[in-house]
Amino acid sequence: MQRVVITLSGRVQGVGLRYAVKEYARSQRICGFVRNDPRGRVTVVAEGEVRQIESLLRWVRSPSRPGEVERLTVREEKATGRFAGFSIQ
Repeated sequence: MQRVVITLSGRVQGVGLRYAVKEYARSQRICGFVRNDPRGRVTVVAEGEVRQIESLLRWVRSPSRPGEVERLTVREEKATGRFAGFSIQ
């Protein structure tokens, strides 16, 4: 299992990004959550197999996802296994 925290900044709130991330993550059987933060960014916490996480990272970096991402950071953490699904917070 792998866990990543992805932070997206730019024009990422109010454009359907959280919903799209949720749908994509669920389609890949990734667990975790996505939320807006007070600084205008979107944060994704995702846990899954390496191939699932790699797929999510490719998707959030692609122009096919909603919004205009100016900056994307990825931080790896130790997987906890505490998530039962993927949600919007």
